[in-house]
Amino acid sequence: MLDTVQQEKFKTIWEKGNYRTGSTAQRLVPFLLNHIPETVTINDYGCGTGRAEVEIYKVRPNQKINMYDITIDALEPAVKELMNSKPLTFTEVDLADLGDIPKADWGMCINTLMTVQKDKLDTILNELKKTCNNLIVEMYDLPDFRCGWDLTTVKMNSIQWMERLSEHWKIVSFTQSKESKSRYIFICKDEVEC
Repeated sequence: MLDTVQQEKFKTIWEKGNYRTGSTAQRLVPFLLNHIPETVTINDYGCGTGRAEVEIYKVRPNQKINMYDITIDALEPAVKELMNSKPLTFTEVDLADLGDIPKADWGMCINTLMTVQKDKLDTILNELKKTCNNLIVEMYDLPDFRCGWDLTTVKMNSIQWMERLSEHWKIVSFTQSKESKSRYIFICKDEVEC
């Protein structure tokens, strides 16, 4: 069931919070493609503008991607056009209740987990684990004030995130973001590659 309070908050932020000025997911595409095989399906949890998908399809025109977010309002027109010609879907959903969405080999969740309701973090991590085998996540611990709200509702350092993610995946590796020491990238896997 969609959390309408969070949905309305993020609609306001997308409309009035200067949130479209950049896209970390878009900038991370080379890193993502270096770790995610071309033949798998990707679930993008908290896809935002969908700019990452545009970049992925420039390199991998047949990559299957399912996008999920609390509101479609952030999605840019170029991405909506791609949905007509690419193996790309969008579903408006609360990450704390992903229901019966298709399980993917890989997931990506870029700059989303630190903006969720803190009391729902474990539920969300359970839902992500249930719907993807492997996951690449990035989060930051900086305050991010927009429209009167601090969007960084879950403030944890890299060690705390490592511990929390390790409760859900067998293998969790840390990569320091090149953009900032306050941004953390983790690759979460269930099995060691041979």
